[in-house]
Amino acid sequence: MYPLELLVANEMDGLNLHCSGSQYLQVPISGTDNTLPYCPMTQGSDFLDSVPLHSPHDTPDTRTMANPTHHAMQVDFDKDNMLRDGLVFIGFYLAFVVGVILTIKFVRHQNR
Repeated sequence: MYPLELLVANEMDGLNLHCSGSQYLQVPISGTDNTLPYCPMTQGSDFLDSVPLHSPHDTPDTRTMANPTHHAMQVDFDKDNMLRDGLVFIGFYLAFVVGVILTIKFVRHQNR
């Protein structure tokens, strides 16, 4: 999740979005039969604020307010977490490289 959050936050932060003709939501005007076009996301930060990730084991019933004791795994894409995500990603990468180097050095293959 850390690399995904890092990449999404990096790409979407500060991005200006726009809606084309078919992407507008039609919002009804109260008291009339008319509607106005509305673009729900105009900035990348709107997207970052709207995407909580839930655990794959959650069902729609467990994510409702009817079950407030259930704590779903939520990751909010946030630019404030970029340093943490980058350091965790680099740490995992370095641990993987060290593991590969140690495996190559100490694993003895059968000689024929």
